Amino acid sequence: LLGIHKRFDFGNFFAGFCIGDGALAVYTRKKSVKLLGVPDGGEYSGETVFVTMNRLMTPQELAKRIRYTIVDDFTALMAMTDGVSDPQFVTDQNLQKISLWDNLWNELKKKVLDTEADSDIKALEWLDFWMEGEHDDRTIAILF
Repeated sequence: LLGIHKRFDFGNFFAGFCIGDGALAVYTRKKSVKLLGVPDGGEYSGETVFVTMNRLMTPQELAKRIRYTIVDDFTALMAMTDGVSDPQFVTDQNLQKISLWDNLWNELKKKVLDTEADSDIKALEWLDFWMEGEHDDRTIAILF
């Protein structure tokens, strides 16, 4: 997951490049979510897609994976591995639902971002949740 942001006079430019699963999105609270990538799904559960796979190394395939958007205002750019996105959204289709992004943002604000303690320590504590069947890697990056 690769995301970039640049503020211009005409708005906020975001671009993303994704291989594999997880989620990368520009989120505007109670308004919109713009995905900067689509998780790769395989024929089998848990199938991995690598950047070095021959089928990904064509100009056409690489160009399909580059997405961009311009927004006036935003709440956060969020990038997360599937160890975070799968328990939060359950299905790839749910990544489009603003209500689920609002729930995630509210939880992050309450438990991580609005705490008096160091947010990096609170983020590690938040990432250490238990959910049956969800034992994948957990990484999240937030630009807000």
